Formats: sequence, C-alpha cells, structure tokens
Amino acid sequence: MDVVCSTAPSEGSSESFSRWAKLDFGEMLQVEEVEGTPVHRVKLPAGRSLRRNMFFRRAVGRHFGRTGANVAQFLTLEPLRTYRDSALARTGARGVFAGTLLSTFSRNPARRMLQRLWVRFPIQKLDHVVVSSDVMRGFYESLGITKPISIIPNGVDLERFRSVEPVTERRSAREILGISATAKVVVFVGSIIHRKGVDVLLDAFARVAASNPLVELILVGPRDDSETEEARAFGSQVVELVRRSGAADRIHFAGYVSSVDAYLRAADVFVLPSRREGMGNVVLEAMATGIPTVLTPYLGLPGEFGRPGAQYVLSAPDADSLASQIDSLLKDRDRRRAIGEEGRRWVAEHMDMSSVIDAYARIYSDLAAYGMVRSRNRSSSWIV
Repeated sequence: MDVVCSTAPSEGSSESFSRWAKLDFGEMLQVEEVEGTPVHRVKLPAGRSLRRNMFFRRAVGRHFGRTGANVAQFLTLEPLRTYRDSALARTGARGVFAGTLLSTFSRNPARRMLQRLWVRFPIQKLDHVVVSSDVMRGFYESLGITKPISIIPNGVDLERFRSVEPVTERRSAREILGISATAKVVVFVGSIIHRKGVDVLLDAFARVAASNPLVELILVGPRDDSETEEARAFGSQVVELVRRSGAADRIHFAGYVSSVDAYLRAADVFVLPSRREGMGNVVLEAMATGIPTVLTPYLGLPGEFGRPGAQYVLSAPDADSLASQIDSLLKDRDRRRAIGEEGRRWVAEHMDMSSVIDAYARIYSDLAAYGMVRSRNRSSSWIV
C-alpha cells in the first residue's frame, strides 16, 4: 500500500521542504516513508479548481503506470471530476471511494439538482463505495448511486486510546501538559472552524465558567489560515467570544498536536458540538479513553455511536443546553464515570481497529481478484 497526496512536508524536514518549494505544479517529491507507508507528495495549486484536479489526476495516472496498482481508493472526489470515463480503467486499477462526510445542497431546486449530479457522477465511474455509517449509506443511495456500498465504521486504536486510572494517570497527563490537578477540564478536538461549532462551545463555556472558577477549556486543533472572507470573519468571531467570556485566561488554544491521546487522558469531559460531520474519529477516541462525550444532533450523526444517555450525552445545539449538559457532568462524578465506562465498552466491542482493517483488506482482495466485492464480514453486525 502507498499514499498519493497533496500535503506539503513539514517545515521541520528542511531538506524535503526546500525541494518541495522548487517543484513545479504536478511534480512529485521524492518518496518518503511515514510510519512504514510510502508517501508520494504532489505539488498542486492552492484552492479548488479544475486545473488543480487535472494536475492531481495526471500525477495519479503516472503513478499507477509505474506501480501497476490493483486498487485505488479515493478520499476526495476532486481529482475524479477530471477523469474521462475510461481513464482509471486503463490503468488496470479498481476504484473505491471512501465517503466520510455528508454534503449540503442549495435550497434552489435547479442548483440543488446540479450539486447532486456533481457529487454523483464521479462516484459512478468507480467500482465500489465504502461509508462509515448507515446514515452515510442512505445519503449516497438517495443521490442515485448504483455502485455497491459497504459500511465500515471508523476504527480506533484501543492500545493508544485506553481508559485511564482517574487519579494517578490523569494527574500524570496533566503534569506533562501543565494543567492543574484540581481543574475541571473540558476538551474539544478538531479544526477551529464554523462547521465544528466552536462558536457555540465558546458561548456555552462562558456560562459554565461564570459559576465554576476551576473549569478550563482546551481546544486542540488548527485554526483556518486559508485567508478566505469566511475564515477571517469566523476568526474574528472566535476572538470576540473569548474576550466576552470573562474567562479568557481559562481558554487555551493548543493548535495542531500529534499527542491527541495525552489531552484526552487529561480531560474530564469531551465536547464536539459539530453542525455537520461523518463518523468523527475523535469521538471514538474520546469514548475509548473512557471520558464522557457530549455531542449535538449534527447532520450525519451515526447510530453506530450507540445510544444517547448511555454511551454518550446528546445536547441540543444551542449554548444554554450545551452549558447545562457540561455543567451537569462536571458536578456529577458518578455520572461521568458511568457514561465514560459505557462508551469505552461500546467502542471496544464494535469499533476495534483490527476488525476495520480486516474489512478493508477483504474489499481490496476481492476487487483485485474478481473486480467486485464478494465476501462479507460475519464477526461484526456493524461491518457489512
């Protein structure tokens, strides 16, 4: 298995970053290994455009020609929009699309119809579709997708994301991160963007902080630096919400981190008030860590997360309701423990990474051997 992507190397790897800057669009950086997997980085223009997609499509085609790939899995539809009907077939590779996020469409009937076609037609060029939940499968079927669809929930590494002993291990995690042992810690993980509901969380936190001087909020994830008008407006809104909160010194932006598990081990409550999501990995990771998880009824919320009130807490998507749920959990240690333990048990039973990897391996093997998926997993009710 190898990966073709448009992600630049980190500035920390100065030699690769220097070579990257000299590449022309459509050229590949010399292959590198990331955790044992070969990664081929293609330099592309910024933004979204057919020109960008064309560069990516050509690079992928050249790569297929050199490697003789059996199966190509796409995580985005953008490069597929510039494929001619037979372009992928000529490489000999079978195509899979992994759908991870529901699309939203215009209310205007004509524009909505065009947007649905824009999603559907590249998928119809492929051989198979993989989604993470039954909600996602229903969405693609509603678009008129006729290709076979398999459901494989996102998996979680149960060794890395594990329940912690509430006193010694949590205290140790907090010492490493510089968090007080007596603080009540609320953690959010995700990009600092409007879709993730960060504005609602900041508004809710201000209400919780007003009556709880020990509560702290840690937002783990990158800010949107795209310089679009939307990104600048939301960035200004975030700054203003922090200023008005009355607890700016207790709101911490950790930025992008590789040690998400450390922040989860230090948390009392995890919150993701998203507006639109797929099967967010971070939700499974928080549940696997054994901390109570608070979600909102976002577009795409999967039933595979379990039952609200048992495996996780479901809040209405407004600041007052979210504040009430967070405050209730922070004040009730037994409830925090019960929901955290039930969430951990659920993930361990249904979302173990090894089962997910086995399911993908069966799909790749079947497509390479038969051109279609023939086998089905019988060990899990969630993988079909």
